[in-house]
Amino acid sequence: MINLKNFFYSSVIFIITIFLINSEFIGNFYWQAASLFVDHNPLVDWLECNSIGVNLYTLEELICNDRKVPLFNYGHALLLFPWHEQLDTFYRFYMPYSIIFIFIFLTIKIFNPQKRIEKVLLILCLLSPSTLLGFDRLNFDLFIYISVAVICFNRIYFINWFLTLLMSFIKIYPAALFINIFFENPNRLRKNIVYIFAILSLLTLVYFFYFKEYILFFLNNISAGRAGYHFLFSLNALPKIFKYVFNFNYQLMLIIFYSLFIYSTIKLYRNNIINLKEAKIDIFSTNSKLFMMGGFLTLINFLFFSNWFYREIFLILTLPYLLHYKSEGKTNAYSWIIYIFIARYLFLIVYSYINIHDEITYVDSVRVFSNKFLLVIFIKSILDFLIMFSITAILIKKSKIYTDNFIIKKTTPL
Repeated sequence: MINLKNFFYSSVIFIITIFLINSEFIGNFYWQAASLFVDHNPLVDWLECNSIGVNLYTLEELICNDRKVPLFNYGHALLLFPWHEQLDTFYRFYMPYSIIFIFIFLTIKIFNPQKRIEKVLLILCLLSPSTLLGFDRLNFDLFIYISVAVICFNRIYFINWFLTLLMSFIKIYPAALFINIFFENPNRLRKNIVYIFAILSLLTLVYFFYFKEYILFFLNNISAGRAGYHFLFSLNALPKIFKYVFNFNYQLMLIIFYSLFIYSTIKLYRNNIINLKEAKIDIFSTNSKLFMMGGFLTLINFLFFSNWFYREIFLILTLPYLLHYKSEGKTNAYSWIIYIFIARYLFLIVYSYINIHDEITYVDSVRVFSNKFLLVIFIKSILDFLIMFSITAILIKKSKIYTDNFIIKKTTPL
């Protein structure tokens, strides 16, 4: 049954969101495109092209119904969705607004804010420039975020497995969500987990066999928009800044900062950030599952990709778990992490504003950034670093608990 209070709050934030992404004001905090949903509409274009027989697997200019569309760079599974003229209106208009509302509603549901700090953090994360940019573009990451929430609440497990397969075949990194199989059912036998992974692996092989040419094209020509110095969420941010400011070797900076990230994670891991006895009781809770899936999705993207900062939305999934343990007062570490989150969301307003209003200049055809811009992207990168190694330490500790539970499990069915 829908909680009417959550529905009301969702409606209010939804109205504010729609007003903001349609206003010129929000252009002070991220680059606005000529129209809304510019990451989503090409998906509909590709469905249309595919339905009328246009070959999407080409590196040449793609023309569909006498108009140019972007080159296809998603997994073939996307084309399993139907298209016809009546559906086109739904895909382009009703679906985007529905997805935004569902995103907001599910976020409020998983937060279930009771205390002031929870309400403040909820509003900050939903109305942050990074989240609003995701809404404005309607990036596919919103669909993945909603899938995580559905997987956590849904108890018809084969739907969860199908949803994870589908998201993974469209975008590769959601394959991290398969970790849910270990903790979606606390009574699942080890042998049944093995059977499930065997079946899913077989289905993956069958999919690869039937769509091998399309998959190889996708893997060989995959390209995604990469953030440079602006609106960047990645461990690569700090090496980029040090390379620019001090002209240090970029590869050397990568080694140093990745090593520092690993060292910081291990150091915090050994500081007993989690009470093992209580964490063992909590490992199958909804908050715990959200933390694990949101945490691993964020970590994979943070370590391996130069993401636009709307991909920070997966961090939101870790917050209910962190807020719960902060409110329990189990360890000061959780309080510090939450305070860093709040400081970071507040700082994103300043960061985003300067990203837009600090004009890039050129000296002898070389791009030059102002000291003000370099300072704000450095502070943001440090805050990202602090949050991500903290979350990684908790992920490792909780993964060990899951592993121990998996090893000693002896009873009960699928």
